[in-house]
Amino acid sequence: MPDIYSAAHRSRLMAGVRTKGTSVEERVALALERTGLRFKRNVVHLPGKPDFVLASPRLAVFANGCFWHGHACARGRLPATRRTFWRNKIAANRRRDGRVARQLRTLGYSVHTVWECRVNRAASRFSRLCCNPRESGA
Repeated sequence: MPDIYSAAHRSRLMAGVRTKGTSVEERVALALERTGLRFKRNVVHLPGKPDFVLASPRLAVFANGCFWHGHACARGRLPATRRTFWRNKIAANRRRDGRVARQLRTLGYSVHTVWECRVNRAASRFSRLCCNPRESGA
């Protein structure tokens, strides 16, 4: 099925997709602040620019949107149009996510992913992660 928007309109829509300050990222930040954990945001000197880094337990946290990172939930479904494009795009995102996680683990960081559909559970998990940083996947 072809795209329902013109190329120019689609370009404008995609240009509006943010990479920092997303709603899921803001909700994770609030959860971290409520638990009293100190963190840095969007740390550029680490592979993949983790959304949050907690220095003392050496923990990198990614706040992932279900659609963009191919989560197996209702929000992670592919659109009806341009399915091949989206399948390839999201597969590339997932490969990059895996590569970045391996690089961070090599540097001694534990990697935790908070999914958009599960962000409300994140606050209770963060306090346990500081005690057990090997746990991952909210």
